[in-house]
Amino acid sequence: MNGGSGRNGHTLPAFDLLLTEGIGALRGRALAAAAAHTDVDRVTQCQAMAVALEAVSAYALRHARLARELAAADARRPCAETRASRAAELKEVGRVCEWVAHRAPGTLREALQLLWFAHLGIKLDDGGVGHSFGRFDQYLFPFYAADLDAGRLTRDEAAELILQPYLARMCSARVS
Repeated sequence: MNGGSGRNGHTLPAFDLLLTEGIGALRGRALAAAAAHTDVDRVTQCQAMAVALEAVSAYALRHARLARELAAADARRPCAETRASRAAELKEVGRVCEWVAHRAPGTLREALQLLWFAHLGIKLDDGGVGHSFGRFDQYLFPFYAADLDAGRLTRDEAAELILQPYLARMCSARVS
């Protein structure tokens, strides 16, 4: 993710690379690059990238744990129908968050979750000023098409998933 001191806030992160490789592989690349360089500034930059990626992984794992805790709490609610569907939804959220903490996504739901964690990481780093999701239709399409072909999602379910990050983005002026 290009930037550094003096950046003007207009960035387009390499979300396609993140979705293709996942956090764990990118962290490995950063550590390998740090080991390969002799320039102290470059080594420090690569190590910082690895630390930032590990922080995003830890953030995703905290969300996975919270989703599972909420699922367990919902399982104890009085209305059987509501508690079962909500608990199942939260368990799936937990699974997705745990998966993308270190691995490349394999479904649209996983890709969108990883994209959202990356967005929040960038926003926490630079305030989120002027960075773009870019042509998300291009890098999310393979996940969308695969999920439709496999019957994992309907078009309506996919549309709902795709809208969620935008609704959340409109509702969250600041992340703390």
